[in-house]
Amino acid sequence: MKRISFLLGAVAGILFALWNALVSWADTAELDAHVGLTSLSWPALSLTAAVYAILGGGAALLVTLLLRQLRSRWVKRKQTKPSDPY
Repeated sequence: MKRISFLLGAVAGILFALWNALVSWADTAELDAHVGLTSLSWPALSLTAAVYAILGGGAALLVTLLLRQLRSRWVKRKQTKPSDPY
């Protein structure tokens, strides 16, 4: 589960980096310009994508950890809850 959540977060980070590169110059583009991937430098885009992938993967792992903790506490509380006398 950890690998899947990390990979999903990393893919989301890479897609966000690509989307950021697509729309970064949208306000200054000419009206007849074609939509395309524009970047000031490809190494910077690669670095940005790598950073976003790491951040996305880490955030996904953190969310997975928090959900597991909440679920385990909920299960423990449900098991120790006294039964209804009625």
